[in-house]
Amino acid sequence: MLQLLQGDFENGWKQYQYRWKYEKFPSEYREFPQPSWYGSNLSGKTILVWAEQGIGDEIMFASMLNDLLQMNANIMVECEYRLVSLFQRSFPNIQFLSRENPPNSQLLNPNIHYQIPMGSLGQWLRINQDSFKQSHPYYLIACPDKVSKLRNKYQQLANGKQLVGISWKSTGIRHALAKSIPLRGWIPILSQSNCYFINLQYGDVALELTQLQSIRIKK
Repeated sequence: MLQLLQGDFENGWKQYQYRWKYEKFPSEYREFPQPSWYGSNLSGKTILVWAEQGIGDEIMFASMLNDLLQMNANIMVECEYRLVSLFQRSFPNIQFLSRENPPNSQLLNPNIHYQIPMGSLGQWLRINQDSFKQSHPYYLIACPDKVSKLRNKYQQLANGKQLVGISWKSTGIRHALAKSIPLRGWIPILSQSNCYFINLQYGDVALELTQLQSIRIKK
């Protein structure tokens, strides 16, 4: 990871493959029958990409799926079931299936040419800093109906104030501290009178919200 942070992508991605040998790595290696993809031409080929690690990692790695599409590949993705509808809406030319044990029989088809864990795509698709640049400012598309309903709901409650959603912590095992800040640390921001704050934090945070009842953050 340090090599990737330093911009040494060639060696960093190679070393990243050793994550599967780390006994505390929080993801199982999925045993699919197809050969692994090592960066070869995908034109007209079918590739299975299987997600790994946490839901946030799946979302992050999904930024590389459009790169695969540009290689004229037929893509199938196995992912967390909660992401299937979001991903299918965002990448309509890719087929998404929920992760199951054992895997969905469609993913065991020998006519699929290659398979690869999603995090390993970076070795072939993120080879330098320029390859991280996206042609569009976003790659995920929210449900329009839900967006409209929620926006209308909170705009009525906010009475003209700016809507601001916040999430302040991770409950992941590995990097929770690096991705979290106590809710009380948000007080200077939450005290802005021209903003209406909305709780986007997952998990049971009722106690934290109760302890900061004077702050305008809504469930």
